[in-house]
Amino acid sequence: MLRFDSSRLLPPKRLNLPRVTSTIRRLSMVLASTLSVSAGSLFAQASTEPTKPVSDFIVPFSHGYITVGSMGMDVSSLNAHFNRTDLAGGTGFSSLSNDAYTYGVGGYVSLGRVMVGGEWHYGDFGYETSPKGKTNRLEASYFMATAAVPVYTTWRLTIFPYLGIGGGNVRLSLKNRDGGGTVSVRTDPTFDEIILNPGLESQILGNYIMVQPGIGIDWLLLKESTSHTGFTIGLRFGSAITPNRTSWTYRGHEVFGGPDLGPTGGTLRVLMGFGGFKLAKN
Repeated sequence: MLRFDSSRLLPPKRLNLPRVTSTIRRLSMVLASTLSVSAGSLFAQASTEPTKPVSDFIVPFSHGYITVGSMGMDVSSLNAHFNRTDLAGGTGFSSLSNDAYTYGVGGYVSLGRVMVGGEWHYGDFGYETSPKGKTNRLEASYFMATAAVPVYTTWRLTIFPYLGIGGGNVRLSLKNRDGGGTVSVRTDPTFDEIILNPGLESQILGNYIMVQPGIGIDWLLLKESTSHTGFTIGLRFGSAITPNRTSWTYRGHEVFGGPDLGPTGGTLRVLMGFGGFKLAKN
């Protein structure tokens, strides 16, 4: 089981998720438009690009990048623990959102006809406050190793399907303005016991395995026809799959009765970086 220490995550400020999602979509539309316009200049540039023998293969350019995007998560099973109708007055916590903005870093190198690399991402699903003085917040992060075989390459453009495999964690933070007692760790607690007794603040950590197939489009911006390096832009369209059930811990102890929680559904990421290419023979 892969485990990642989510306690090292730096909590960013709360953002307006609908506005962030709208901004990400606008960025992706602008980037897609840029790629389309740039592709139209391929034929005009072809005469000035390096001439290669027919038997040669253009190795995809390697690059490192930063990325922003979106992440989805099915939080219905988690919110069920907050919205308990069997308790008079409920738990005092509000339901959490199922979408997040993300940021991260990544890169890959080309080994012949295969592209190998890795990516790390952090997602903030925001926090909710209730009239009862309670606050809950959900964060997630993951790392995945990636491998791809390009289906189309030129000196400047690479289109490829990829497969990412890795693991990550979720961190649920619970705060109570009025404090109160916390769950004893003399025995392993249940998920609901921690929610009902968070004290001033409690954190529950979950770990999961993730598989992400997707499509990537990367564009290398060369200043001159003789250049081999330059800035890069790209898009990633992926689908997150978490095949195993999430395991939860509280202060180093196993937690019973926790929800199954992990990234799910489609993801869209925009990336910018720096890279370059080389020519390799078959």
